[in-house]
Amino acid sequence: ERKLAAFYFEEGLGLFNSQKYEESIHWLKKSKEIDQDLNYNYLLFHKLGLALFNINLIEDSIIEFEKAINLNPGNADLHSARASLGRF
Repeated sequence: ERKLAAFYFEEGLGLFNSQKYEESIHWLKKSKEIDQDLNYNYLLFHKLGLALFNINLIEDSIIEFEKAINLNPGNADLHSARASLGRF
């Protein structure tokens, strides 16, 4: 299952980079459902938050950014991204 979750995670990242945000969200969410260890990977929540933002799901995006920040509180980029969402 871990390899499958890693595959889904990488697929989600690739789709995100191709600006296919809805598909990216699907695979990122699926990866964390399969492998609970991914729930400790701030990058998953960061990319998920960005993808949600890009399809105008702002409140959901904020939730994912908060999770990413909780996992990596020293990451200034996460704080900046989250702060920029406060204006929506």
